[in-house]
Amino acid sequence: MRAVEWSPKAEADYYAIIDYLLKNWSISEAQNFIDQVYDIEHILKQGNVDFKKALYRNTRVVTLSKHNSILYLVLSTKRVKLIHIWDNRQNPSMLYK
Repeated sequence: MRAVEWSPKAEADYYAIIDYLLKNWSISEAQNFIDQVYDIEHILKQGNVDFKKALYRNTRVVTLSKHNSILYLVLSTKRVKLIHIWDNRQNPSMLYK
């Protein structure tokens, strides 16, 4: 099993998305997002899958939905760190600034 850590930015993104979904959509949509993140976190903990490489060294990206992706760093064979939950509708050039 690998340890999955959360950066402050990833935590802030996570809660901001949940707040947005609760204010503008429904509890069901918010729960679906929470479940998707939990499922990806569980897969990452298993340690037998790594997702698509991103532009930065040791950074990988996994698509949650057509709206959101999670970026994470591979710190070692035993640790990964979630660094950002990205809104896929934003300009991709802003992602690495």
